Amino acid sequence: MPSTTTKPTPADPSLDMAKILESYRAYLGTIADEALDPALKAKVGASDLVQETLMAACRHVGSFQGETRKELKGWLRGIMLNLVSDTRKHFRGTQKRRIDREISLGAADTQIADATTSIETRQARRERDEVLEDAVSRLPEHHRRILQWHIRDDWTFARIGQELAITEGAARKQWARALLHLRRLMESKS
Repeated sequence: MPSTTTKPTPADPSLDMAKILESYRAYLGTIADEALDPALKAKVGASDLVQETLMAACRHVGSFQGETRKELKGWLRGIMLNLVSDTRKHFRGTQKRRIDREISLGAADTQIADATTSIETRQARRERDEVLEDAVSRLPEHHRRILQWHIRDDWTFARIGQELAITEGAARKQWARALLHLRRLMESKS
């Protein structure tokens, strides 16, 4: 099991900082999604803030003073929360950009889609979901677990590798095999 006290800085040439930072994308997405006011989501997406956070972290990685991945996670969280705060100030600061003047595209899309989606389209979607559920239920347990961990639980391949006592690369290959198996099962039903 890898040590959590490894300093994730460019001083350690065995670590690729970009890959390390990328492994926190889902974590940062959760923070952004929770921190953004629903009205603000009409102006800026959580994925935009995640991208800005990762870019800022890459630009300022030399200023990171921590020693552990936990400290790196806290540093990234701080960058994200500062960006969210700056975004709030930006959009609340001027009359033209006031958030209460906006209509969320997501909400508008949902309303339009609900109003215009035909019965046939909804039925096709239900059938596709049933095929997916059936295919997932027919997967071997180890494939179901890997898909669940990575997709639903948002685990990194490194974490999956730790859980299975395999390398991160091997975990990534197992995930790809599980997806391929799932795709084949779905195609055999259609």
